[in-house]
Amino acid sequence: MKLNHLSLGAKLWCAVASMIALLVFTLGAAINKSQSLTAQQEDISGAYVVKVADVTRWAGLVANNATRVVSSLRSSDAELAEFYKEPIAATSAEISVLQKKLDVMDFTPESKALISRIAEERKRVLASRAKAFEAKKAKDQDAVNKELEAEYLPATSKYLRSLDELAALQVKGFDAVKADFAVQRDSTANFARGLVACLVGLLLAGTWLLIKQIRQPLRDAIGVAETIASGDLSAKIDVSRGDEFGEMMRAIAHMQDQLVHLVSDVRRGTDSMADVSEEIASGNNDLSHRTEKQAA
Repeated sequence: MKLNHLSLGAKLWCAVASMIALLVFTLGAAINKSQSLTAQQEDISGAYVVKVADVTRWAGLVANNATRVVSSLRSSDAELAEFYKEPIAATSAEISVLQKKLDVMDFTPESKALISRIAEERKRVLASRAKAFEAKKAKDQDAVNKELEAEYLPATSKYLRSLDELAALQVKGFDAVKADFAVQRDSTANFARGLVACLVGLLLAGTWLLIKQIRQPLRDAIGVAETIASGDLSAKIDVSRGDEFGEMMRAIAHMQDQLVHLVSDVRRGTDSMADVSEEIASGNNDLSHRTEKQAA
């Protein structure tokens, strides 16, 4: 449908509806993008928090168990060794659960390689612990001390450093994710600014078009009215528009037709009066000649 066939009220309502639609679209797009980004950040951040917590928990359990193992192996008190036996086994079982949990988590290749290394280091620690307890069971305290100093404690220290390294790696990854999401938030803000700029541009273009749709037909109507006022009734009037301006132009055209008819009627009346005047003058001349003849 041509704009010329829309009423002025319809044009204004279309402009208002377009502005509202564009505003809703802009807000909806910005909000949807922001919500999607927030949801992704919460999911990824939550996963990193769980990873850091589990690795930190793992390191704490290893440190506690190492303390129990060393105390149990170096003590000559059989009751102390018996007291620590069950907690050591329970802690080892809990560490195994944590290890299996981390094995199925989504890690970077670097973290996966480190987890594999930690698993091997844990095997070495467990093997050394078992060997030391065997020596303790055989009542060979020298062998126990030698195993602790030469193998178990160095292996446990390396094991804990690797766990700390894994935790630090997750914190580093978490910081990188936060930085990436900060960049994405800036991108979202720029996206919203771009939409607002487009909206402003469209509003300006729409306003210009609407003003043009109003100003030009008014100028046309004024031009026709001035032409008619100057006495030129032959001006061609465009009555093709379907809006209020079209109605106004049709009214002006109708007025022009009526003025043409009126002028024509007046002209015909003037011509008739001229003919009558000539006839009267001719009659007076004839009467004058006859009177002169009679007097002579």
